[in-house]
Amino acid sequence: FQSAFVVITIKKPLAYFSLSTVIRLVSDNGEIQERFLGFTDVSRDRSANALADYIFHMMDEFNCGSKLVTQCYNGAAVMTGEFSGLQKRVKEKYPDALFIHCFAHRLNLVLSQTTSNIKECKIFFITLIISLLSSPNLRKELLIRYGSEKRFPKVCPTWWNYNGRLVETVREHKEELVQLFENILDNPDQWDSETYHEARGFSSVLSEFEFNFLLLIFSKIFCLTDALFEILQTKILDINYCTAKVRETKAIVQEKRNEFDTVWD
Repeated sequence: FQSAFVVITIKKPLAYFSLSTVIRLVSDNGEIQERFLGFTDVSRDRSANALADYIFHMMDEFNCGSKLVTQCYNGAAVMTGEFSGLQKRVKEKYPDALFIHCFAHRLNLVLSQTTSNIKECKIFFITLIISLLSSPNLRKELLIRYGSEKRFPKVCPTWWNYNGRLVETVREHKEELVQLFENILDNPDQWDSETYHEARGFSSVLSEFEFNFLLLIFSKIFCLTDALFEILQTKILDINYCTAKVRETKAIVQEKRNEFDTVWD
């Protein structure tokens, strides 16, 4: 595997889908290592059959099929399908290749699906993610007035660990946002009609009790889940430590649920 270490740099057109290949192994002295083998264009066929054929080819080329013990993917159906997904086809040929659904992705699914099934929370995140700070004019003004891109992160409707940063940013800089919107409303001649109407809507939202209550609740939750997400993404941590952190996070969230009356007050 030492001689198989290859680095390829490519430019990725919009219609180009690239599959990166990395082999993770244990060296003779017991150290865990990774070897990046390259990128492969899979634009023409991204079916489970095509991807499986590619994996089988790589296993044969490096003669390591008998050592394949794990597959880990996100929740895409073509990868995880129980009857015809990639993991099923690989396991048919390599029975020891245990399939593990990426735990960081599972955490993301938990956050996105639970919030989307509670009407009040769904409205909150639609307002926060799709509307607030997604307006290019308002965002530009925020960056000019109050700081860098890091202080006002871009929205991300799918990866909820990024949304945790947005929740905390809005909570921390709420007064600055209110001042900006009030300034726009007081000086309508300096702004286009779309930005003016957006500012009026956002100013109203930031004064609502329900929005501020959920902003407080989710800032407390996301500070926990963001930390857990980072742990689940760290390669050097073992499964026992990660599992303990998952249980610890669940326990803390449950404690906060039991303290609901105090938070409400």
